[in-house]
Amino acid sequence: MAKRYCYFFFSGYYVTAKAADILEINRIDCRIVKSPVILRNGCSFALRVAAEDGDISRYMIERAGLNISGSTVMNGRY
Repeated sequence: MAKRYCYFFFSGYYVTAKAADILEINRIDCRIVKSPVILRNGCSFALRVAAEDGDISRYMIERAGLNISGSTVMNGRY
């Protein structure tokens, strides 16, 4: 069974990398990945976290003042 992931989309790569730094400081496993083509909204990168960490990740990113342009939960291929 494929693992479920939460993908967060931002306005650009810099903001995506900043969000990844925030989550890594708080010991939440995350990875910057290429956005699935059908979900791209300006930036071709997304931040991927495990689905069970999605809510706390969103809270930490928004608390840091970063704008999330979109998010979705999907089954991962890896």
